[in-house]
Amino acid sequence: MSDRTRGRPRGAESEPRAYIRWINGRAYAELGAWEAWGGRRQEPLVDKGQMAATQDPNTAAILFAQRLIELREKRQLRPNGGTGAAPDVPTSIGAFIGYHLAAKADVKGRRCPSEHEISRQRTRLMHAARFFRALGVRDIRELEPAHVETYMEHLREAAPSSQASAGRRGGRLSWATQRKYLGALGNMLQRAKSKGIVMRNLVQDLVDKPTAESSPTRHLEIWEAALLLEAARRLFPLSQPGLPVYPLLAWELLTGCIESEAKSREVIDLRLPADPEFPDGVVMVRTNVSRDHLKTEYRTRYIALQPQLAEIMGEYLASAQAPTGPLLFPGATPTEPVGDWRKALDEIAALAGFEPGEVRTRRFRPTFATHRAYTCDETGQPMSTLKLRAEMGHGSMEMLEERYFKHARFRRSRPHLEYRWSDWADAHRSQLARGIAAALSAGQARTLCMLASGPLPTGDWMRALQMSPGTFYPARARLVQLELVVCPGEGRGARWELTKDGRATVDALAAQRELAA
Repeated sequence: MSDRTRGRPRGAESEPRAYIRWINGRAYAELGAWEAWGGRRQEPLVDKGQMAATQDPNTAAILFAQRLIELREKRQLRPNGGTGAAPDVPTSIGAFIGYHLAAKADVKGRRCPSEHEISRQRTRLMHAARFFRALGVRDIRELEPAHVETYMEHLREAAPSSQASAGRRGGRLSWATQRKYLGALGNMLQRAKSKGIVMRNLVQDLVDKPTAESSPTRHLEIWEAALLLEAARRLFPLSQPGLPVYPLLAWELLTGCIESEAKSREVIDLRLPADPEFPDGVVMVRTNVSRDHLKTEYRTRYIALQPQLAEIMGEYLASAQAPTGPLLFPGATPTEPVGDWRKALDEIAALAGFEPGEVRTRRFRPTFATHRAYTCDETGQPMSTLKLRAEMGHGSMEMLEERYFKHARFRRSRPHLEYRWSDWADAHRSQLARGIAAALSAGQARTLCMLASGPLPTGDWMRALQMSPGTFYPARARLVQLELVVCPGEGRGARWELTKDGRATVDALAAQRELAA
């Protein structure tokens, strides 16, 4: 007679006992024998959306089978039981976040993330921890698929914090930002899985995760970029000490550097024409010890120096705003980069006739790529996708083909990338005039309009306005700075007259008065 145990396959191992117990008409799973793998006595079999154990036999059987499958997976992974985690690895969500980030910052054998990236990961993970705590989940081992799915739904409904404001779309997070929050959580759960704390990465198991939508950021046309540069040149002239707003704007528009790269550039990263090593000049984007937030920290990018940028930077390095330290664009001190310059951008945009908040630095990079795509490279050949990818620092060519080169097919090729106002002044002078007219004070506008009837010497101009020298001369200086008036002659009787921009501004002021009336 065979010694095979009846009802058990040959060679099968003994499995801990498990069964359903009914108490007061409700179903409970008796899993005390599975304690080594997380089982408990009298576990309530609660259906999704319910508060108490189910009373339906079919539902109880399904829930019991699902729970038994989870325990069998744990038993297969760890036959001897236990959590499988090292003794010094925390299991509470808050403590494990600190453990996870410390491990990321001290990783061996690969490039460590920057402090900026670690800070953003901490923000995203702490938001997830607060959400799970509100659900009553404090231990990472207690996370269930329903918890992570609820968190994904929460991200779709509201912006988690003020730090995510850059990703808002109508008061909510963009799809790309939602994916970043889920990615941070998934990366932490992957570490917990590798440490034997959890069985699965629940974020990887999610279906219908948000994906990044195409960028809504529009590029600037060449005439728009030229208009902005001209407005910056007049508002922040290089002859006056102050922050290098004009050369910084030119740098971002003519190199495609992201803002952190532009502000962290050093003087040695710029090689003007006639340089012994780079005769045509070059812009280098490379890692330096004082800046940790570059697009490509692991390799140096070489960007062809456009003639217009070479002219502007040459004037800048010889001007009153020239840097006195290693940074090419210093801020308050020679060792600190330019800080938040959105107010300066708003002032430039207003003078150029743009709406408030319409011009931000994120528009400069796609502007560079779109127009650089139909220029020539340093050898005079049409710009290739491969070379543009190298200048942009992209990891693939997909974005270049889909977003930038589709515009290049309908444009005339140019030898260089340049935004020269002289090429567009006649066609778009009226927009600049409207912006200047809106920026002038009442006294400055009145001073300008006095010259509409004809040229006047300084004395006659001031007497006609009935203004004191202390009021007249600052108003005239502002008009000279904005290039609205000019004095072609020399000597005491020289007459002041309107420039082309000045006449256009007078017309814009007259139109404003008609609308107001």
